[in-house]
Amino acid sequence: LISNTQAEDISFLPRMIFGLLGGGAGYRFNKVPAMVYLRDRAAWKADVKRAIEETPIGVMLPAHGDPVRDDVSARTLGLLA
Repeated sequence: LISNTQAEDISFLPRMIFGLLGGGAGYRFNKVPAMVYLRDRAAWKADVKRAIEETPIGVMLPAHGDPVRDDVSARTLGLLA
């Protein structure tokens, strides 16, 4: 549900559809799969926030895209705000 794709990772048509649905490139909470996989988005986000606050993360291996290594806990908490 968190991805780090770049524009060149996604072909034109899916990129347009994702953009219309609130998805897209970059390090982000991806709203498109969240529509399918999450019944209660607020509860999921709260659980992930709590886990990160209890045990900060050093590297994020997102669902799609490159690993994130810089300021990961703060950046991820920002995505979930």
